[in-house]
Amino acid sequence: MPKIKHRQYDDAYKRGAVELVLSGDRSTSEVARSLDLNAHVLRRWKKQYENNELSVEARAKQDETAALRRELSRGRMERDIL
Repeated sequence: MPKIKHRQYDDAYKRGAVELVLSGDRSTSEVARSLDLNAHVLRRWKKQYENNELSVEARAKQDETAALRRELSRGRMERDIL
């Protein structure tokens, strides 16, 4: 029995699909059909988006927080050395 290949989509594509749903012009099912997606997949993406897992702002904040933590750690090491 052959293995089923799962398609993988980047975050930008997922955000775009979710934003089509959130625009309110079409239902989730209609958008999913037009993008050749399963409606359940699109609903999961929408839930992730609403939880800020797909939003650009959340990703930027996570990156900034990580950079600040590295900088703080470096500063603490320098302070301890001195």
